[in-house]
Amino acid sequence: MRRRSIYFIILLYIGLVNSIAASAQENAADGEIIARQRITQAIESDATSLDLSRLGLASLPPTLAEATSLKRLSLSYNHLQTLPPEIGTLTNLVWLSVDNNDLTSLPPEIGQLSRLEVLHLRYNDIASLPPEFAQLTHLQTLSLGSNQLTTLPAGLTALAQLQLLDLSNNQFADMPSVIFSLSNLQHLNLHNNHISSVSPQISALTHLWRLDVGANDLSSLPDETAQLMHLQAINLSSNQFRHLPYWLLDLPELQTVLVAGNPLITPPGFVLAEGMKGIRLYLETERSLMAILPLLIGSTVAILAALVAIIWLIARIWRRRRVNRSASIR
Repeated sequence: MRRRSIYFIILLYIGLVNSIAASAQENAADGEIIARQRITQAIESDATSLDLSRLGLASLPPTLAEATSLKRLSLSYNHLQTLPPEIGTLTNLVWLSVDNNDLTSLPPEIGQLSRLEVLHLRYNDIASLPPEFAQLTHLQTLSLGSNQLTTLPAGLTALAQLQLLDLSNNQFADMPSVIFSLSNLQHLNLHNNHISSVSPQISALTHLWRLDVGANDLSSLPDETAQLMHLQAINLSSNQFRHLPYWLLDLPELQTVLVAGNPLITPPGFVLAEGMKGIRLYLETERSLMAILPLLIGSTVAILAALVAIIWLIARIWRRRRVNRSASIR
């Protein structure tokens, strides 16, 4: 009886697996039919936008090359391992999304899409970019997050109009030097790589207003970061910072600093809880004390005065925190 039950369960499992496989094949076949229909309609109507996302496509129908009026094309959430060379015929594209596929590389013909302004390639397995990428000189947004990149081609210096560059969740050990040539960059995302140092050349990114280097191996950033006068938000979380740098005080537009997940010694946690006001007050006082420290050495009275100042600062921040907490309870 027991053997019959086991045998029945095995047969049931095999049947279920076969059913799922057959269903997947049927859905893929249906997806290809839908894709061909949408492409035909787009060609006949000279459509400028086409959505082929979430159709389970493993390849693209050849007729897509004839949809030359397209300006927007979504191929996201499929199973594409490569883009066909014919993608280069869609020279009117200004927006292209191939997020969430299985791409490992890109064809050289991608460089023929010279009108592209937005290109999304997140969540693939791309290990390198072709040199022809340098021909995409109108790009303003380039999203390459969650791939396998370790380097960028030197020719990317030609992307002078680039404003947003997402390189998060890749395999970079250093910040690629080509980035420092992208002088119009406003948003740079290098979250979750293996970067342990940043070049002083970062000062060249004078239009940058958001910088994300969280989840790397950084213990400091160069003092030249203080030259990023338009920086509004910086993510330093999940690194190896033990002290926050004084140059944060020199950034007039800075509103947000994320530091969670660091082995910080200063400022203390209750100061960080006060946000930017508390951080600024602490760093300003500490920097002032450090500036006069050489004058204080050898003077017991002066050293005691410095200690009193530090205690006063901590008490002031602590008292403000208690007042705010009491107000919120009321």
